[in-house]
Amino acid sequence: MRYLAVFSLPFLLASHFVCADEEWDGPFFEDELLVSQNDQNDSHCKKDASSKELFYNKQTAPTVQKGYNFWLRGDLLIWQAAEDNLLNCYVISSNLNTPDRGFNQVDFEWDPGFRLGVGYLPPYDGWDLALYWTRYTTDADSTVHAKGNNHIPSPVWGASAINQPILFLETSKARWHLHFNQLDIGLGRSYFVGKYFTLRPSFGLRSAWIDQKLHLDYISSTPSLSVKANLHNRFWGIGLMLGMAADWLFSKHWSLFGETDYALLFGDFDISQSGKRSNGIGWKEKKDFDSGKGALDIAAGLKYRFLFYKERLGLTFRAGYEYHVYFNQNQYLISNGADNFENFSEIKGNLAFQGVMISGQFDF
Repeated sequence: MRYLAVFSLPFLLASHFVCADEEWDGPFFEDELLVSQNDQNDSHCKKDASSKELFYNKQTAPTVQKGYNFWLRGDLLIWQAAEDNLLNCYVISSNLNTPDRGFNQVDFEWDPGFRLGVGYLPPYDGWDLALYWTRYTTDADSTVHAKGNNHIPSPVWGASAINQPILFLETSKARWHLHFNQLDIGLGRSYFVGKYFTLRPSFGLRSAWIDQKLHLDYISSTPSLSVKANLHNRFWGIGLMLGMAADWLFSKHWSLFGETDYALLFGDFDISQSGKRSNGIGWKEKKDFDSGKGALDIAAGLKYRFLFYKERLGLTFRAGYEYHVYFNQNQYLISNGADNFENFSEIKGNLAFQGVMISGQFDF
């Protein structure tokens, strides 16, 4: 409920929208393309004397008048993370002649995060430079208890690595921790395409740090066979990013926005897994390798913007839905064998985030 009050703030500030809107004016809503006819000061025109007119798309920047052309932005993120094949245990039948095997996955939760941004509008043709830092942490867990012969947990991770390929458990507990940090720096230009529609193509760099930990507690009715395990999946990468944003302006202050970008990151995975039975028998697995991974971002929502103090300052509020996916981030190792010479492979799965974004931006 505490998020609801924050979510409502931009709309309360803009309550005057229900009244008749004032006439659309000012450079932010000009519909004409900039036309230069026989401008002797324009070097482009001098290059082509036969050209009578020079057309290019009208920029939307600067957003404030006689300012420093800087802006600050803060986003509240209310996200739910999810990752494919993030398993707790198998759920099987004790009758091995008619095996009925299912999978139990951890239950993902909603948690808050944040994004901080700073930007600058250089005095050149409306280009803008922006830097964003996104941070998000979350947990997920699952507990499965044995229920007769039809619902018995059995380990997924490391069972055969300790010469115990089939282990019936009383209880299986899993807890997953995620620490996500992302740094984006990009250069873009926002311009009009018609009177009430703008586009902003952009390009830049992205770097990401993704740290995952999976803790497992396999409790057997035979105490010496109980297992505790810790799995660690770390990734760091950096690469190029391309994006496109759009705004449909249906009032002087209100618009609908949509944003998408895609990044290709080249980075390093560091996978480490270990576990031990109560009788002291244990195992360790490690894998360190370089890999390229993609990341896709999509966002859409409602924006409210206004200028004040003789148009030297500006405020922008956004509220919308976001979806982000990091492809093949689950690189935990699962056993394929049942003897002392184990074969391990990546279980593989995408890491995704989805949820609500509430944003405030100050231009000065």
